[in-house]
Amino acid sequence: MVVVRDANGEYCSGCVLKSKGKYTYVLTQSSFASGREDTLKICFFDQIEREASAFASGDTFCLLRTKRHTDCRPIKKMRGQVMPEPMVVFAPSSATSAYHIPGFVISESTAALDLRRNHINGSECYFLGTCHYAEKGFNGHCRLVGSPVFSLKGKVMGLIAGTCVNELILYLGGYEIKVALLTSHMDGMLNAMLPMSDAAMKKIASR
Repeated sequence: MVVVRDANGEYCSGCVLKSKGKYTYVLTQSSFASGREDTLKICFFDQIEREASAFASGDTFCLLRTKRHTDCRPIKKMRGQVMPEPMVVFAPSSATSAYHIPGFVISESTAALDLRRNHINGSECYFLGTCHYAEKGFNGHCRLVGSPVFSLKGKVMGLIAGTCVNELILYLGGYEIKVALLTSHMDGMLNAMLPMSDAAMKKIASR
């Protein structure tokens, strides 16, 4: 997990997707990066900071590129199906630090049907988990979007994509429901973000 910040000290979550050759690639939220493309910096776990530039962007996530940081470790995706089980998320506590928050996967899939009982396309790509974190940035964005969701074995089950069902906060003792993109659907998301004509870029998505 890394912290992405701008020149004014506003920040959000991110994670290392690949670090090879000249560059390190970091995934973060597109709503935060939009309009800040020339002022972004990435703070790694060892407090090393690197200036970053936007490399590709989608509706929810954005791919940043920075000079390679040799000591960082890309996320390792979990293989197999996500089940109701404990999870851990690392949340940013400042523009340069983060801390871990325990949670629990409460639904292994958000697959759903509409009122005519037709499958809602893409709903099967996400799962739900509880997480005691509700901080938002100055523009209302959830700082946790882009943060990896870890299993207790240290493998990444998914990426936080947003928050839902705020009405349930009172009934859950302050816990919010987080929506997370399953790692099994990350490649499709990244392929949609990256230019179709550049085969070299596609290698990023296959890691």
